[in-house]
Amino acid sequence: MAKFKNPADSLIKILSVNYPKTEADEQKIVHFVDKYQQIIQPKVLKERDAISFDEFKHKIDKFQPVQIRFIKQFVCLLYRNFLGLVRNPGSLFGRVIITLFVAANSLVIFWQIGDDLTKTRELTSSLFFTCIA
Repeated sequence: MAKFKNPADSLIKILSVNYPKTEADEQKIVHFVDKYQQIIQPKVLKERDAISFDEFKHKIDKFQPVQIRFIKQFVCLLYRNFLGLVRNPGSLFGRVIITLFVAANSLVIFWQIGDDLTKTRELTSSLFFTCIA
């Protein structure tokens, strides 16, 4: 027997049910459900009924949703993204490489496409995937 044992391992061993289920597994499930309903469920219901939100009622009634301007949200996200790039230069390098790769592929695909409408329609799907990348 191991000197140190994780309690979660013991619980998993007790509560696990192998499939296909046997009669012993069914009895174990029924036993655990019955014990839960007899012992734990009344305590949970009692605690649930004892909880009162009266002290927060006046705050909830006065609550007004806050509208934040688009530009403020945009600046906040831009700053957060900038901090992420400063803290992880490898991510910046990766993004630059991927952007250059996508740009080179787009250049190859759309180079001298001309004014032909059918070619333009055929390449619209590749433009979609380029924008997604």
